[in-house]
Amino acid sequence: MKSIQIDQVKFKVDPISDRRTRLVKQNGNDHTSLPALAEYILESKIQGVIDVVSTNVEMLISHTDTLPLITKRMKDIQMPKVSKVSHYELPVCFSKGLDWDIVETQTGLKKNKVITMFLKTTFKLEAYGFLPGFMYLTGLPEAIQCLRKSIPRQKVNAGTIALGGQYAGMYNLESPGGWQSIGHCPIDVFPFQQPSGPVLKIADTISFQKVSLAEWKELDRENFTIQDYIAR
Repeated sequence: MKSIQIDQVKFKVDPISDRRTRLVKQNGNDHTSLPALAEYILESKIQGVIDVVSTNVEMLISHTDTLPLITKRMKDIQMPKVSKVSHYELPVCFSKGLDWDIVETQTGLKKNKVITMFLKTTFKLEAYGFLPGFMYLTGLPEAIQCLRKSIPRQKVNAGTIALGGQYAGMYNLESPGGWQSIGHCPIDVFPFQQPSGPVLKIADTISFQKVSLAEWKELDRENFTIQDYIAR
């Protein structure tokens, strides 16, 4: 089998081994989030499927049954339409950005122009990964896209807002990181102790509101979770 269609998305079928198959998006509904589709496949408990890992362009299926059986069972999957996509506005202090010199050099734009374009953008939460809670945000204007660092920074604080290729991203866990830091959000957007999972769901939209360093310090002292911040 060279291709398969799942929920209006056509994939090229690329077997990696007898029990692992890569599905590469060829065309279809651009509004379908592959990470959300991968999650739905897992929730559907399809016989023989043991794991699904996804980016926004491909999925990796781990399975116990043969590929023909697995693809046959997945062909009828139809994700329910999302009844509601929520929008969130998050504060960001650009004075906390660590890589403005690099961003200005790579974009050829002054800091204030980059900030203006960033604040005018409505982003879509495309996926979580490469570490727990890291948010991949699509919609970043091409004019302010930046290359990732050749040598990652050893420590990036949780809450850091950064640029990496076609994405904006938000670190919700302190870690090494290779994205270009432009600011910091003082809100705990991904409370790891939350039993019901993240508040921000795949396909939700996000915009950012600029706050001063003084406002950032006040919000940081409050130690708000996203629920606290919304309920203010």
